[in-house]
Amino acid sequence: MIRSLLVRRVWLGLPLTLVFSGCGDGVDTTPSTPTSAATPTPVATATATPSPTADPSVKSCSLPPLPNCSTASGPYEFGCFTERNIESAEAAFLTAIQEAQDFVASTRSELFSSGKVKSGSERTYTAAVVKRITELNGICAAAPPFLPEDEVTLKSRQDRGEIFDIIQGDGSPRLKFVTLSLPSIF
Repeated sequence: MIRSLLVRRVWLGLPLTLVFSGCGDGVDTTPSTPTSAATPTPVATATATPSPTADPSVKSCSLPPLPNCSTASGPYEFGCFTERNIESAEAAFLTAIQEAQDFVASTRSELFSSGKVKSGSERTYTAAVVKRITELNGICAAAPPFLPEDEVTLKSRQDRGEIFDIIQGDGSPRLKFVTLSLPSIF
């Protein structure tokens, strides 16, 4: 008898199970056929090249260049500026030149022989000195071709500049104030 009750309960419960299974319990009982997903092809994307950032310790000249006022005879009073001899140079210029000369002497050994600027290297030496003056101090400096190869000029304003002789006749680096130019010659 117990056995017949169990069988009846199973048979009675079966229709309810079938009824409820058709109500959509959210479980999909249909067998799925596996599909292969297409492998995406990598797409090359352009990445922006970052802009170089300026080294804050490297300075630059903030003054625009003045036109070259030299003539075939040289810039001395034959061009658009006046040359004046004065007693002393601007102290910041003297310090900047000395620091730059020391730097070039310690980093550009190929320009020297026995502590003197090699013959034929004067323009390269003066160019290296003016570059370092500007980078280190922000002072505008130049070694224009119309000046003798052993001279440089500096300015911190447009209305005046100073010219310095930085190589002695025997090739020894030196610092000698030469003249004041009104306005600056570069």
